[in-house]
This record gives sequence, structure tokens and C-alpha cells, in this order.
Amino acid sequence: MADEGLVFHASPYDPPLGYAGFDVELCDEPSPRYFDARRVSFPTEEAGALKRQTVEHPWNQAPELRFAAGRIRLDAHDGDHMELFGFGGVATITTSGQVTTCRVASPAPLLPLTDDPNDPLALLESELEVMLAQRRAQWGADEYSHLDRWGHIEPLTLFAAVLVALEQRLKTLAGVEDDAREALRLARGIREIVQRAGAWPDNVPGWEELL
Repeated sequence: MADEGLVFHASPYDPPLGYAGFDVELCDEPSPRYFDARRVSFPTEEAGALKRQTVEHPWNQAPELRFAAGRIRLDAHDGDHMELFGFGGVATITTSGQVTTCRVASPAPLLPLTDDPNDPLALLESELEVMLAQRRAQWGADEYSHLDRWGHIEPLTLFAAVLVALEQRLKTLAGVEDDAREALRLARGIREIVQRAGAWPDNVPGWEELL
């Protein structure tokens, strides 16, 4: 990675679904690299609270970071940034010399996001945030216990449950909203790709059962 600050791991699916993970090298001084990464931040769950954990060079905390479902953000020295949506996974972090290397892996796809509001992946991510906000509104004083469960759900199980719940939600909107019809086609297509690969979980819990 001498000339690259960021390298993505190829998706195991055909056609590809996002990425299987990525390696990012973090430096505290700018250098002439592709995506000259400065920091990366992850969604985390701690004792029933959702937080953000930022990794920078040098890293002197635990060598392994478990992240929850949500947006992963990478920032470069020149102000450029990139976001992906993940369903949980592990970041292995090592520091050597002037570089901190963060190796990120997840059994569920890491989906790249763009600023385009018409991007189908952005539509899916937006719908997921709506669904989670609605569930949190129902939890009331028990929110911390539900979020504690959220942080421990196996990523591929969560990914499958989200797709099923999204399909059900989007079916009710597809008759009146063009964006919903496009997102519904994408959700169905993603499920079919995972099923053809033999990776779809045998038992997919309902969204409300899961949270």
C-alpha cells in the first residue's frame, strides 16, 4: 500500500455487492498517496448507547475494534471523504513507525454511499435509518437494552433481516413513489444475489423480533 492509503477487498458475490472489507493506512502528515487517509470513524455500541469511535495515527488503544451497523466515514488530509454503510464487523488496528494500519472486515457487504439522493444504495440506507428511528421511538425507557442487542447481532443476520423488512416497507410505497419502486427492485436483487451464493441465513428473524 505504499502508494495507496486505501485498498478495498473484493466482494465475494457475483455481481459484486459493495466490498468485503478494506485496508486503510492512517498518517498524521500529508503524503502523495491515493486517498491520503487521515482518520476513519466507526459506529459503536457501548452499554446500550450508540457512539462514534475515531481511529487516527498513532493508535494506542485496543488492537481490535468491533463496530456496529451504521456509517463508516474515511477522511483524507485534503478534505476529501468517503462513506460506507456497514452492518457490523471488526477492525484490526496496528501502529508501526509513521503509519497506523486499520484492516476492516465484515461477513455482510460494506455498501459505498454517495451524495446523490437518487443513488439506490443511498435510498436503501435512508429507509433503514427511518426504520431504526421508528423502532427507537417505541422503546422509550428501555432504549438502552435494545441498543445493547443491536450491537451484538451477527452482521449477516442483521443484513438479511433488514432486506426483508425493507422489502415489506417498500411494497407499501412502491405504488405511489418512483424512488420506492427503484429501491424495492434493488432490495430484491440484492437478496437474490446472496441467495444464489448460498450465503443467505437459514432462519431470518423479523425486524421487530430482532430489535
